Amino acid sequence: MEAAEMKNEIARAISKVDLTPQYHVEVLGKKIAVPLVYADASAVMLFFTANANAVNKLLPNKLSSIKVWPGKSLFAVNFFNYRDSPAGPYTEFTFSLPVQINARLKVPVLPILFDNFFSNVGYFVTMMGADTDLGIKHIEQIIPYPLAPGKITTLVSENSGIIRCSIAEDGNEIITADLKVPKGLSLSQKSYNTLYAHDNKLFNVKLKVTAYSGMLFRGFSSIIFREHKIAGIFKELNVSDKPVFAVYYKQATEIASAPQILWNL
Repeated sequence: MEAAEMKNEIARAISKVDLTPQYHVEVLGKKIAVPLVYADASAVMLFFTANANAVNKLLPNKLSSIKVWPGKSLFAVNFFNYRDSPAGPYTEFTFSLPVQINARLKVPVLPILFDNFFSNVGYFVTMMGADTDLGIKHIEQIIPYPLAPGKITTLVSENSGIIRCSIAEDGNEIITADLKVPKGLSLSQKSYNTLYAHDNKLFNVKLKVTAYSGMLFRGFSSIIFREHKIAGIFKELNVSDKPVFAVYYKQATEIASAPQILWNL
């Protein structure tokens, strides 16, 4: 299926979603409506293993890391290409820790693989970066995730069955990954909790994602990490050299809610 057909099917799938703005925020002279609608996007999400004790030290109270096996928790790297967004075209990356929120029963890995069955799954964002002034400012003013300094460029491209994704600053690549396009991409609708700490409070932004996507458990031809100030977390958490699995969102629409305070930290 071509990208245009995918976009049309996604538009039909979200046609009954209420997108009435709750409020507007002026960012660099542009009025931006909340909820935020990222109408045309592609993304890759890579899941690595990391030292569980080191991960838990970064988490606020009531959040539990999701383990793959004893001593190893998950660490996620997202690569986003927003072709049509409230902030115009821009690219973005995130580093995050998959967690369970207020979990009485801590379940390994399954909450990520079968996230529609686990409403208390979230992603605690440790860092985010963008490559345009408006992209950066709308994050700062509307959803203040922890931001990397400066402009960071993210690439997501597909050619001849291979996905290339990278994070770079001033043309110097920080992370580069090549992986195969998953077979059998299908249309799905999912909700995600994205969590961040700000002003001694824990916030949640609910993301509703409608996308043609697929998972990949092998076929990672190369993952390269280079020395950079934003990449220190990889050493700090002893992040694995290769992902354990990945998700490719070939064509997606993302709707981000207004931030909600969960509790004081």
